Amino acid sequence: MDFRKEYYKILGVEKNATSAEIRLAYRKLAVRYHPDRNPGKPEYEEILKEINEAKEVLLNDEKRFAYDEYWRNIEADNKTSKKPAQESTSKTTVRTRKVYREIRIYITGTIFIKYRAPQDTERSDPSLRESFYLIHATQASATVDKKDCIWSEQHPESFGGIFQRYPAFPLSIPQPLTILFRDGVLNTYYSLSIQELRIPDPQIIWVTKHENQSFGTITGRFYGYVNDFEEQEISETVTEETPDMSFEFSGPTGKTEQKTEGSYSFVREEYYHSDGRPYWGKWYRQRDVGGFTFGGRRRVPTGGCLGSTGGGFAGVLLLVLMLLKAPYLLPLLLFFVILMLLGRLAGVNKGNFTSVLIVCVFVIYIVVLISLLSGERSTRRSVATTRTESQPRQSPPVLETVRDSSDQADTLVTFYREWTDCAGNTYAGNYSYRRSELRSARAFKQQLPAGNATPAGYDEVIHALKENDASYMTGVYRLFDSLKQAKNLSSTSFAAMVMGFVQDMPYSVVLSEACDAALYNDEFITHYLKSAGAICAPYQRFGIYTPLEFIASGNGDCDSRTLFSYLVLSHYGYEVALLSSESYRHSLIGMQLPYSGQAFRYENKRYVLWETTMRGAQPGQVDPQISNMQAWRISMLNQTFTN
Repeated sequence: MDFRKEYYKILGVEKNATSAEIRLAYRKLAVRYHPDRNPGKPEYEEILKEINEAKEVLLNDEKRFAYDEYWRNIEADNKTSKKPAQESTSKTTVRTRKVYREIRIYITGTIFIKYRAPQDTERSDPSLRESFYLIHATQASATVDKKDCIWSEQHPESFGGIFQRYPAFPLSIPQPLTILFRDGVLNTYYSLSIQELRIPDPQIIWVTKHENQSFGTITGRFYGYVNDFEEQEISETVTEETPDMSFEFSGPTGKTEQKTEGSYSFVREEYYHSDGRPYWGKWYRQRDVGGFTFGGRRRVPTGGCLGSTGGGFAGVLLLVLMLLKAPYLLPLLLFFVILMLLGRLAGVNKGNFTSVLIVCVFVIYIVVLISLLSGERSTRRSVATTRTESQPRQSPPVLETVRDSSDQADTLVTFYREWTDCAGNTYAGNYSYRRSELRSARAFKQQLPAGNATPAGYDEVIHALKENDASYMTGVYRLFDSLKQAKNLSSTSFAAMVMGFVQDMPYSVVLSEACDAALYNDEFITHYLKSAGAICAPYQRFGIYTPLEFIASGNGDCDSRTLFSYLVLSHYGYEVALLSSESYRHSLIGMQLPYSGQAFRYENKRYVLWETTMRGAQPGQVDPQISNMQAWRISMLNQTFTN
């Protein structure tokens, strides 16, 4: 960092700006100058570096304190110093600086707003056959032609006074919207927040009613704008007073001090004043002070390795855990005692002997911890599954009334989907299911016996859900069969197409309780529920979707994805394994196909692992954090592969 740079001006914020204001200013500038949005402008890379440097300094409490202290001293020196004219020189220069002006991009297109509407029983009057509903928007998407995007500071005339004639749309719309931009050649998806939304002639389509609730889609021509920023250069004449100094100071001196209070270590750094005098910054608790790492989080030692009193208590606790949870580890304890006696008899150096004992105790602790984790199965999670899109390329459902063999009315739900497999091949088509089938799948899951909370109990549940939903996949199989025939797909290409269909679905947590982070002890779930844009499916029995529920909801977690993938791939005769890990709380698909990469071996066969929660994941591509094959087991296995 260079303290002589004006970081507040670079980000365009005041000196008393909060961290939230600094982050907001940084995001706006980073989006404006991102290389992906400015191809052919290499100078923007330097601007982006300046913006990143300013953000790193101003969002770090210690660095910001030192930076502010540096400039406060400069201002104080300028106020108090009265130097003779011969000790300074005046220099007049013309500076060019960049400023950013907020502008608006006005757009118009077709909007689709999914809603649910419980009946307003207080206002509804059955005698008059009047029903009122409280509409709540659940999801919104839109299509926009590129020619309908207008950069303007005022409402464009081509909009025909829409913003003056019509009020803002009264319904609260989930932002940002997933918007498909069409320019005649390429279609591109963006997530944008629309301001001053107007829908002059809204229409309600695809309406269905169930148990005093109404579901449907509001559509129509919409008008609104998106905020953007435009860069301008301003030239100004500046007269600078340059002190007659042979050196100039800025930033840290390179000296640091440390201290320890209780079990915490603190550090501070020395900096230069503007006149070259050094000064010390604030004390800050050190975030990384030795110790060891476990589970990606650093553990700070407290009073030496285990400590004297802590070591005795830990030994007793270890013995209790071994007796209650892991009796088969008693030989390790016996080995530990024998090693201690031999060391005392042989007169081994106390320091070396203590180090050996510490290593032995640490190894035993790790083995016991793994044993405990493998004995219980909590809510399963996905590891390192960052998605590049919040929503799949999927149209709103089309509802059609049909009749079954007994002439009973039913609803056929049809979705249009576009997706890409791991090789970059694009697929599209319709798949459908019947509402009665979805109700049956949910009812079966609700009536299924809970069983026991063990890995075997989990395997029984997913096997039952797979068998029950096997007859409900006709609409999905029809889509996959048509693509296989139209594109003449090989067995490996067809498997990649199916996995791409699953990977493209947005990730969500499927929970047996409410979507409240306070209800769960799992670190991944609590962090995910607190994150922006989190998708959660609450009150799902066993914390899992059935295969039909998965394609009906359009999202799901690792368990729901692998269960659907296993059912479909088994239907097409692949030799496939559904792999589970209680240690990692995760689920993967394994396939006996000629791919390289990470694989699970069973009965002299090699099942290549395939991640279902990360879009575009290649076969054999597994996060290193979950790559220990000793922690995985087979929950279901189909060995009826035919070419």
